[in-house]
Amino acid sequence: MSCPLALVIDPDASGALRLEAVAGDDTDGRLAWQLELTAGADGFVGRAALVLPLAPGPRPWFLFPGFFYGSGRSDPVLHYPALAPEGDGGDADPWASAHWDFALDRGAFPVLLAWREQRWCGVEVAPHYRLQRADGAPAGPAHWGDSEPQVGLGLSWEGTAAGGALRINLPANEAPRRHARCVRDAATARRLRLEPGDRIVLHCGVWERPGTAHGYQPILERVYAGLRPAHPPADAASHAELADCAADGLLDWHWVEDPGYMVYTAAFDRSVEFNANNKGTSLGWHFEALGFVGGFPVAFGLLWHDAQRGHPAARAVAERMLERFCDEAPSEWGFFRTSYHPGRAQTRNGSFPNPAPTGAANDDPSGETPFYGSCWQGDQCLAHARTTADASLYLARCLALLGPQHPRYDAWRRSLRRSLEAALSVQDAAGRFGQLYDLCRRAVAQAEGAGGLLWIVAMDRAIPLFADDPTFVAALEAAMRRAGVGYAPDVEAEYICGAPEDVRLAPTSEDGYNAIMAYAALHRRCGSARDRELLQRAADWTLTWRKAYNVRFAARSALAHADFRTCGGDFASAHNNHLHVYGCNCLADLHYLAQLSGNDYYARRADDHFAFTAQLLCLDPGQWNGQRGMMTEQFYTSDWSIWGGWDPGPAHRQKGTWMGFSHVWCINMILLGLEQLEQAGRLEF
Repeated sequence: MSCPLALVIDPDASGALRLEAVAGDDTDGRLAWQLELTAGADGFVGRAALVLPLAPGPRPWFLFPGFFYGSGRSDPVLHYPALAPEGDGGDADPWASAHWDFALDRGAFPVLLAWREQRWCGVEVAPHYRLQRADGAPAGPAHWGDSEPQVGLGLSWEGTAAGGALRINLPANEAPRRHARCVRDAATARRLRLEPGDRIVLHCGVWERPGTAHGYQPILERVYAGLRPAHPPADAASHAELADCAADGLLDWHWVEDPGYMVYTAAFDRSVEFNANNKGTSLGWHFEALGFVGGFPVAFGLLWHDAQRGHPAARAVAERMLERFCDEAPSEWGFFRTSYHPGRAQTRNGSFPNPAPTGAANDDPSGETPFYGSCWQGDQCLAHARTTADASLYLARCLALLGPQHPRYDAWRRSLRRSLEAALSVQDAAGRFGQLYDLCRRAVAQAEGAGGLLWIVAMDRAIPLFADDPTFVAALEAAMRRAGVGYAPDVEAEYICGAPEDVRLAPTSEDGYNAIMAYAALHRRCGSARDRELLQRAADWTLTWRKAYNVRFAARSALAHADFRTCGGDFASAHNNHLHVYGCNCLADLHYLAQLSGNDYYARRADDHFAFTAQLLCLDPGQWNGQRGMMTEQFYTSDWSIWGGWDPGPAHRQKGTWMGFSHVWCINMILLGLEQLEQAGRLEF
């Protein structure tokens, strides 16, 4: 069986490489080999690629899971890779090109696929090559510029007449630009450096099989099964320790008792915060999102923890949050405003100016006066559908925990009802709820986007609370069913956009979570085969963002010493190319799907995600250089961060580091994940 991959050497290389396919296997559309590349008598210095040609014809739909979908970026305002239009070299757009090379750590699977005319083809590769020195000496990476012997993947498309190619690159390089989200985004130029007779051993495969647009799923499931033995998830602490630590972390490091709010971020290193206080400022980000990344979901996490473990202080804080949000945050229309800004930043060492976000049109731009705003939208009249729906969802869940006997139950339920009535008023003829709401004009400001998917889940959770009003319940149930139909085309197109406030209309894993929760809710309520199909399609697409293997880090780095595992982390989006923990909000739904489908794949991948998340919580002072109960949003597994126009410097390397701030929503994801495990019957207290 001959190998269809052609060895292509960079023209600037010196020396020679010989390719030999040592072993082969042909199973279910996958041809697999162990390949050996051996340096010649003069050694080898340069770059090499194993190339699979794509014949002329229609442009394929490409998939590098977790990073590149279809033709890449479609929102022209964002900056990450896209294929140039056919016949255009991309001169007008530096992020559009006919050729792209990626480091493997950018994506979730070591696979690059192409689909057209009802057939899938692609290349699969072991994430790391093995170097065998001719003299038997110990071997590490065989190239300059990186500590990880990772491979790279690349794609090109020259047009219907010329065709294109898929590539496995040795070593991993990125061109024509790397998505580092900073001014230093030039192509990398790492090279192999092999002595005479040195050998690189690499396991790879070529896929060729018929299938629909959803046919990537069996391929990725099989790749995951092959990777799992060598790439296990992290070991997790006990559920009880995680719960207690997370609740304490929220109260110890994020709760400000007077006037009573949760700080969005708090500095890990308290001496650094103290030094900032001495200079008249705080490093903490003193605002609350009411949904999405804080607010009502945090209140729910604290209430649930008290119900499980007995923590009156957590319950008291949650009730203070609910009282203020329900009393002050509803707009006149009924939708919740999406952020709270407390005026001056309050710390243990004094209070400091807390300027309002750029573009926030409040009465006191200096930040001295508390106000409710629009989170990341910048316009005080706007509310994001996903964020205000999330606020309503978790208010409903809080009310279910508190019960009708709570003295504020009726008042808080009225706030929830007003929000739901506002959502019913904007549902369009297709069943969709819009993306942005203009609270001043009481109109949908932007229809495009799937952020409104979460209203399905909010209504589902609210229905039991309004059993005394059958007419309202019927309206909610009907709206849910119409929305399930209205958002189905997004799921079927394998391209769901609009959930995060800060990513505009790029596809994100968060869109996938919302779709999973929505169609799981519909299936539990209605039991239709159609809802089950959409639930499974949404889950399959979402799991393309979930890391299936463990990145290696420099041996002296803290991430390597801590045995940090990337398996189970979810890429936030192609635009925000970091692993995050938001998938803890739908663990129970993946377990539910595993039971429905009889496929334990979904349960295993849910468990991977919680294991990834749990390893990030500081269980002891000094872990991750934080304090007990802290947890940061970002551990950098590639050279990426949100630098924008700020220059981190030519010597800077992001990979192997982490952000030194604790994020309130990340800590809460531990509690939400544990609550999801309880729903799935997997909680162990």
